[in-house]
Amino acid sequence: MKIEEVIKPLNIEEKERKIRKIPQNIKEILEVMGIPEDEWFFLTGLGEKIPGRYQRLKNYFIHKGIEFKELPREKSSSLHVIFPEGKRIMEEALFLSCLSRCAIQPHKNLEISFARGSQGTVVIGSPIPKLFSTNLVKNSIRINVEEGSSADIALLFSYDTETSSRTEVEINMDAGASLIISGVIFNPGKDTGIHWSINMKEKSTVQFDEIGFLLSPENYRGSWTDLFVRGKKVSASLNSADFALGEGESRVVYLAKIFKGNSGAEVIINSYSMDFSRGAKKGFLPGFYTEEDDVILQHSAGSTQFTPQKIEYMKSRGLTNKDISKIFIDSVLEKTVYRKLPAEFTEEMSNYTRYLLNRMEIIV
Repeated sequence: MKIEEVIKPLNIEEKERKIRKIPQNIKEILEVMGIPEDEWFFLTGLGEKIPGRYQRLKNYFIHKGIEFKELPREKSSSLHVIFPEGKRIMEEALFLSCLSRCAIQPHKNLEISFARGSQGTVVIGSPIPKLFSTNLVKNSIRINVEEGSSADIALLFSYDTETSSRTEVEINMDAGASLIISGVIFNPGKDTGIHWSINMKEKSTVQFDEIGFLLSPENYRGSWTDLFVRGKKVSASLNSADFALGEGESRVVYLAKIFKGNSGAEVIINSYSMDFSRGAKKGFLPGFYTEEDDVILQHSAGSTQFTPQKIEYMKSRGLTNKDISKIFIDSVLEKTVYRKLPAEFTEEMSNYTRYLLNRMEIIV
């Protein structure tokens, strides 16, 4: 398929007219990220044609057998993405936000299913508020990992500081399923909350990492995670980390429930924070409820203050406060998100992080 068959070139007058309709703050973000002008209209809802690079990526997954089911409704729509039984896709990550109009615009339900024996990587969302990750902020997500399947998923939530929202994420794991999942929260609003519900059956394993970037004093991150163990020999590692660049606040609760008859379960809960600001406030509450004796339950917590000595050392090497912050943010995103994406998308996200930092007064 040729690019011109996917996205029809606009004449100059029509292009300028559409550009004028894009809010100035969104236009500034798109420019800073380095996204080509011809893609702006699709990403902002002013154009219907999928840009060439997104269509090529979507065609790749359709050719591999991935199913995209969009169900329009009166006020919202739902999207169900299915990895068929036995389908293993190792070469590329499914960057869902760019591949579907439904995945960009707000919708009520997003569901991802990995059928028995399948394997794949999915990235949902983007650091950009009001664009890619709008679908995550106000609605619900369901992830199904069936028997013997393996999934690697990253969810990116982004807000402006005025956002008030609640998001529900439900994860269902069958016997022998394996899941690595990262939830990355950028710039949460004054009243932001995410509820995670993880249901595990026999011999399933999950590594769950939730990472919050508190970029301004107005940030508040509220999170509640329920882990339900309904199978023997389950292994779960739940990790929460906060990086506070301003005097933000986070309140995180983890509750693991192990029901009777499910012996051999191992659940580890960890909390960690790195503070660039002495005024950051943190609250972390782990909880265990078990009806079985033959289980392993562990918890640890740690916190690091970026000391003046460390800061001065890095500044003596020519780095500014924002350079230091950028290095640490990128190092976290590299482990959780960047490694899953093509280089061009990684560069655009990194540019957006720099844009956010440049707009903030960071005192470390």
